[in-house]
Amino acid sequence: TFAVTSGALPAGLTLNTTTGVLSGTPTAATTAVFTIKATGQGGCSGTRTYILTIACGTIMLNPTTLPNSTAGAAYNQTVTASPSGPVYSYSVSLGSLPPGLSLNPATGVLSGVSTAVGTYTFTVKAAAGGCSGTRQYIVSVNAP
Repeated sequence: TFAVTSGALPAGLTLNTTTGVLSGTPTAATTAVFTIKATGQGGCSGTRTYILTIACGTIMLNPTTLPNSTAGAAYNQTVTASPSGPVYSYSVSLGSLPPGLSLNPATGVLSGVSTAVGTYTFTVKAAAGGCSGTRQYIVSVNAP
């Protein structure tokens, strides 16, 4: 049998106590130090300490571009992040949204009524588990 006897596995990973297989999908970037004890049928056992580093994977934001807007008209677009699974939080990390629009930090929905004609460049950031990804967008707000 196998057991973690000190430390902890990274969040999202499990140890099969019968086969000793470590599996799952890590949910955060981290470095974990843990000890696994293996015990045989005769009661003999051994331990080994492991250091496992989970690095950030690439987080992609979609769509690659957002449609332009018209001043005074409702606007509603969703920015999503992948890979799917983690719960992402969304924010504008650089630049500013067109006046009248806001980004929902929990859903990635960019919505509102544009109030000023112009071209706006901003970067949306999606973050989860200490990892993040960004994409720059350019949205022109046209006259009605």
